[in-house]
Amino acid sequence: MSRLVTAAAAAAAVVLAAGALAVDGTLLADASPAITNSVSVTPNSDLKYTFSSFVLTGTVDPNDLGDGFVDVTFDNVDLGSTEVDGDTNTYQFSFPQDDSEGVSVTPSCGANPIRVTPDEDGPPSDFVIGSATINLLCASISVNPAVVGNQQLPATFAVTPQNFPAAGGFTLTVDGSPQAFTTAPGGDLDFTGSPSCGAHQVTLSQTFDEQVISATAPVTVLCPQITLTPSSIPLASQPVTVTVTGTQFHANQPVSVSLGGTVVGTAVTDETGSFSLPVSATGLDCAAHQVTAAEQATAGGPAFLFSASATLQVTGCTLTLAIDPTVLEPGQLTKVTGTGFAPGAPVTLAWQQPGGAPLLGTATVTAGGDGGISAFFLVMPGDLSGARQLVATQGGLKLTADALVDPGPMQPAHGGHLIYRQ
Repeated sequence: MSRLVTAAAAAAAVVLAAGALAVDGTLLADASPAITNSVSVTPNSDLKYTFSSFVLTGTVDPNDLGDGFVDVTFDNVDLGSTEVDGDTNTYQFSFPQDDSEGVSVTPSCGANPIRVTPDEDGPPSDFVIGSATINLLCASISVNPAVVGNQQLPATFAVTPQNFPAAGGFTLTVDGSPQAFTTAPGGDLDFTGSPSCGAHQVTLSQTFDEQVISATAPVTVLCPQITLTPSSIPLASQPVTVTVTGTQFHANQPVSVSLGGTVVGTAVTDETGSFSLPVSATGLDCAAHQVTAAEQATAGGPAFLFSASATLQVTGCTLTLAIDPTVLEPGQLTKVTGTGFAPGAPVTLAWQQPGGAPLLGTATVTAGGDGGISAFFLVMPGDLSGARQLVATQGGLKLTADALVDPGPMQPAHGGHLIYRQ
């Protein structure tokens, strides 16, 4: 080992802190007087962005020395050696030092171990005279909330600074773009924004002693969405299994899936906020039907619940409604036929005036497997004469067909009354 005491340059953007250091030594019974191996470091108070030299001091039993020198390592970097005073069995070592021949050391955040060992020729000694730890506290920030959904935007974010050298003079950016902020009573910096979907970097910076001190933290904007496989189904193929796939929901959150407002299944998202759920599509008419996945509340779960929707289209059908005959007499049956209805689902038949006012008589029929209907429908005796419409309703599907009620030829009857020919 070299006898030269080397130096280490501390990093500019870290907070230096030194606390009371542990002693690792052995009391030798045959020493006279007894000497305990020891190491201590000064200063031992918290330092924030202050360039400082640390001084190691200690004592060592002569029996534990190789050739009168001890070697010092900082975070596994050899800083050099220093001589032990032969009269007092003490040593002292300073670092970092402004020495052009010094070893460059970049302290890292957290624990940085120091070891003092005998300085011997050959490989480093396994015997540790003393050890200690210097904890370096780096500037950092936390952002709350760290995860939001696009349905919550714009949102207000609270940035909490830690271990900065001063309480003000900050610059706040999101992905490099400056943000206006206000300072809350507790020291948080609040800003309101609408970041796009995905991950973003919030950076807080401060100039101190001609240095730029900065820290970053992530913010994620989730954009929950669902996809349907298939996204359209033929009318006559029902029932059909449709796979609902969700992404960017909260992780480990129960989700309820509904089709046309009716719950058809439940799932739980995985660690990535995704899920996949097969559901059955049946009894749907020829229209667009909304599928919705909505998170369900849980104890200790997120306060804001995500939801997302997609459209399931029913295709492959022709919408028709016809009556025969189209000119009717009161009390007469007419044959009703239609296509394009949801298979196996009820269809309501009713009469109305062309303006929409209801008339007497309703009936319910069930659509066949091909979505067709065929039934007879009665014009009530004594009902209004004139133009009218037949209305067939199934869910959101509504078809009409025009008709005319004609009382038929009139002829005189006994007593001068008019009668309708039946």
